[in-house]
Amino acid sequence: PMRCVTFAKTPEIKIMRKLLVLFSVLLLVAGILEWICETRPKRSFGDVLREVVNTHPLAEYRDTAFGFTMPYPTFMSREDAKNDHFIGGARFSYWGNWVKITMECHVSKDRKELTTAQTARIIATRLRASKVKTGRNDFVINGKMYDGERAVEGYSYRRKYVRGRGVWYVCTLYYPAQYRNDLARLLRLVDCWTAHSSRNVPDENTIYGY
Repeated sequence: PMRCVTFAKTPEIKIMRKLLVLFSVLLLVAGILEWICETRPKRSFGDVLREVVNTHPLAEYRDTAFGFTMPYPTFMSREDAKNDHFIGGARFSYWGNWVKITMECHVSKDRKELTTAQTARIIATRLRASKVKTGRNDFVINGKMYDGERAVEGYSYRRKYVRGRGVWYVCTLYYPAQYRNDLARLLRLVDCWTAHSSRNVPDENTIYGY
């Protein structure tokens, strides 16, 4: 008669079976996690940008020559503005997802014979502003961004002028219009900016333009 031969389960075989089961479980878990990641809605750049804008702390730029300040978010980096034609101030920018956001400040000449409202009308016309809001000693303008005579596609600006001692202090935000709602915090910074000027202008003859 034929006999069946059985083999005893050695410790090595038991270990291999346990490893095989564990490996199968790990594959299953990895598959589930991959499925969750693929089906989860991806965050838009606007959502990411809004989080960056709202969560980063503010730093303060202080101009030592003209004695004014401007807050700016720390995710922006200062640009080299040596070749620019504005007097005083600085420029800070952020690049991401093929868009650029810039916040800058400078001083311009104050034609003292003009009222704030008259100055606002002149500058709004020159900068093609679509909206003007005038206060007693300040005003805010909004409009499309231009490079010379050509509009920069998809970009807008918000600029505030604060009347100082012989000058206008100017703060500007250039931004992609499609992310306006996501940049609400930066727009409010411009609207609420006061310059905190504390010094007399060193030499009014060195200041020009608006």
